[in-house]
Amino acid sequence: MITGYVQEGENEEALKIFSRMLSTNGAKPNQGTFVSVLGGCSNLAGLGEGQQVHQIISKSVYQDGTFVISALINMYSKCGELKTARKMFDDGMTSQRDLVSWNGIIAAYAHHGCGKEAIRLFKEMRKSGFKPDNVTYVGLISACSHAGLVEEGLKYFDEIVKDGSILVGEDHYACLVDLCGRAGRLKEAVDFIERLETKPSACVWGALLAGCNVHANAGIGKLAAKKLLEVEPENAGTYMLLSNINASTGKWKEASRVRLKMKDKGLKKQPGCSWIEVGNRVHVFVVGDKSHSQSKLIYSLIRDLHSKMKKVGYELNNDFLFDEDEDEDFSSI
Repeated sequence: MITGYVQEGENEEALKIFSRMLSTNGAKPNQGTFVSVLGGCSNLAGLGEGQQVHQIISKSVYQDGTFVISALINMYSKCGELKTARKMFDDGMTSQRDLVSWNGIIAAYAHHGCGKEAIRLFKEMRKSGFKPDNVTYVGLISACSHAGLVEEGLKYFDEIVKDGSILVGEDHYACLVDLCGRAGRLKEAVDFIERLETKPSACVWGALLAGCNVHANAGIGKLAAKKLLEVEPENAGTYMLLSNINASTGKWKEASRVRLKMKDKGLKKQPGCSWIEVGNRVHVFVVGDKSHSQSKLIYSLIRDLHSKMKKVGYELNNDFLFDEDEDEDFSSI
């Protein structure tokens, strides 16, 4: 049940089931339970809950299990505690490091955009006698992508292709497209996709579209959106990205046409949502939300922050800030 809820994105329900499990005198959590529930904590960025689970693990026979420690590394990383994740890797696994734990710490640094440290760990892993697998390279290329290390990422992708023992999959293709897309090398990304012997998946086209959004390339963006909608015709996010790309290049009529088509299909993009835990209380925020009891103070601080950003030369880009119901200028906040 816990694993099922986590896989379906119902992470809070998974934690509730785990809590009920602990309150009974029957079933006891095992390694699989802890790995699943830590995954739920990771998805929620629930540091407090993750730490509580960690305390329970420390009193069990599973505290030295490699899968459990790898899940803890992932949880602390996803909750923003990279130093704690590294400490878990350094102190908790010195004599028990396996490929899973190495992959976990490399992915942790990738998640935080620390490409050079991820590469250093990759080299250290090889020196320790471990052979990288397909998961290792996904984390490594992703780390290069987030850190702007394009040539390094291309080199590691070339390694996989030449290594006949590793099956190159959609995740690797998507990482490579993302690597080129973030760097503005969109034509290279398209050329790569066209050379693929298999039909590109939604994640590959999505990575290309995201790169077009960043670099305002309406031509390639339109191609990526068309291909993505063939795979996922009901994806409202695709319409929004294409509309934003057109707007950023001054194609306002085209942007409006895309958004009108989206509305005609009855599609509505879920509003962005974030949350933060302060003083044992979780504060949830939705785009444009002013229901928080301290919303006036919060928006006042945002205005002050924007003012400081402008002073150092950063200009807000309102072209990318469309709302489905109204076109509100962000500067009106």
